[in-house]
Amino acid sequence: LAQIWIKLKLSTGKITTFIKKYLNKDVVIFLVFVLLSVCFWVLQTMQDTTEFKISVPVKYNDISDRYVITNNLPSTLNVTLRDKGTTIYYYYRHKKELSLDIDPMEWYSDNGYGKIPSGVLESRIRYRLKSSTQILKLKPDTISFLFVKKVSKTVPVVVKSNITLAPQYMLTKKPVINPSSVVIFAPSYILSGIDSVYTKNIEFKDLKDTATYSVRLEDVEGVSFHDNRV
Repeated sequence: LAQIWIKLKLSTGKITTFIKKYLNKDVVIFLVFVLLSVCFWVLQTMQDTTEFKISVPVKYNDISDRYVITNNLPSTLNVTLRDKGTTIYYYYRHKKELSLDIDPMEWYSDNGYGKIPSGVLESRIRYRLKSSTQILKLKPDTISFLFVKKVSKTVPVVVKSNITLAPQYMLTKKPVINPSSVVIFAPSYILSGIDSVYTKNIEFKDLKDTATYSVRLEDVEGVSFHDNRV
């Protein structure tokens, strides 16, 4: 601690000497005016009208268990806005407030194709903006949904595990899975390639007695489960 205190005193002395030697009164006054100039420049810039690109988050509501959306949906919309710098900065700081909540089933049609046109997206974004703000560009300008009706299938469950027992212990029988099979829902072209589903990988260390665990099933893209735990 004494050595640290000595080093701090030496460092403080060097800083003080530097300030007295190089930062005389004229230099300090000059730096103050430079700082004021920068502040005025920033204020003036914030009042000017400018263009700015911002990413608007998009959230999708859960859809019916009978359907799955097979195409990738954008998680953000890139919007080019035009307004004063102060307003644009406000949007940047409160970007989450501009997020869109979309219900895909609102755009479902019998042919399995849905589409939100640019006019609807722009009006929903504009609802969250100030009246002075212009929307110059929206990308993507539409959101499309490809709905596929799900069918069901019952498949067995396979446990993925790493079991170790305590010394002098042994398993009397194989682990029992309950339920041993589950009903899954997916488009027919996905179901045709699924013969079983797996649990998350779990580890049982130094087991000494009968044990029961609740295990989550591994997610499969495009597939939903009637029960996702065994």
